[in-house]
Amino acid sequence: METENVEYPHLLLRTWPFTIVPDEESCKVWADRNRLKTEIETTFTNIMKTKVSQIAIFWAWYGTGKTHSLMHYHWKLNQSGDAYAVYTEFPQNARKFLDLYVTFSENLDFDRLQQILVKVFNSLYNKFQESEVKKFFRQEIAKNWSDFETAAEKLAFGTNEEREAAERWIKASPLKKREREIINVSSNLTMDDDAVKLLSCLTRTVTFRSDELKLPKMLIWMIDEFNRIDDINREDYQSAIRTGIHKVFNRTPKNFCFVLACSTRSIDDVYTILGDALKDRLSVSARPMRIDPLHVNEAIEFIKDILRKFRPSTCNISNDYFPFTIESVNYILSHMLANNVPLTPRKVMDFHGYVLQDQEDLIKKGKIKIITPECAASSLDKIPRDYYKI
Repeated sequence: METENVEYPHLLLRTWPFTIVPDEESCKVWADRNRLKTEIETTFTNIMKTKVSQIAIFWAWYGTGKTHSLMHYHWKLNQSGDAYAVYTEFPQNARKFLDLYVTFSENLDFDRLQQILVKVFNSLYNKFQESEVKKFFRQEIAKNWSDFETAAEKLAFGTNEEREAAERWIKASPLKKREREIINVSSNLTMDDDAVKLLSCLTRTVTFRSDELKLPKMLIWMIDEFNRIDDINREDYQSAIRTGIHKVFNRTPKNFCFVLACSTRSIDDVYTILGDALKDRLSVSARPMRIDPLHVNEAIEFIKDILRKFRPSTCNISNDYFPFTIESVNYILSHMLANNVPLTPRKVMDFHGYVLQDQEDLIKKGKIKIITPECAASSLDKIPRDYYKI
């Protein structure tokens, strides 16, 4: 095995495989859970096939892989180009829909947006006289909102200063009068309705003639921890946020999707969180994507798949579970169940990561060759009993 770019050659692993908090590298990996994978992909395929704006629900109990699933498909949809996907968390202390929009705008890929705008404008220049291009864009995409038309043009073709000002305007940053004059916009974005209008314009932009120009079919906004809306202690704030979401659909009947991800005790709680108006927007073709804890056999395959995907490409090994054995994997899972620890992906990775961390130095020094059930037991015995009461 080549050891270049391999952090743990003694473990036959490129990098540490048990990342509990998803990061840019680990979110690209999907381990086992093929049923869930099929369900998610079918839902997104149906949404993009019809191009009808709708809500999709992710539901899970804590630690079952909701955030990882969202981040994986955020990466995958953008990688394929099928969608322009934006991932955010529900912001703390949100009081209005504009607060949600600000988190959305801060996570926009502006380089990609600029490339899309150039393609859209160039396609119009190929079809119309130059004097007609701005008129068409303003009428068909901006829906007669001249501020968006001029900001979009500056983002596409402006100087660095103009592009920076246009980006800040789209982010709902407070621009001074001189900065607004640079991009010829009349006012800053300060109201919920401004955010609704801008989302609608951005959707029409990034999906403009998607088949002809090979642009995304949908603008997908994934909001993780949407259940936090219930933590807002004022009903008028909650109502303003739900109303803003509802208005987006009224203005944008096609090519837009909210993915609302919730962690609650019961999936039935999600419908209460949504409220009647948003619940009515749920489509039978976009059934709630439910992420449950793993069964033992699923957990075994989950660990095997993770280890396989973190091995160097040049690595050939007969034991798919190295540096564990299948017996030690079974032992760790049995230990978890015996102590009432649910087999969620997070906990399964946490316990295997704990054992591996405890035994890794012994493997490196050659004192043991592999983690046996006895090795796993010696590591797990070090966990304080109080931990299982948490």
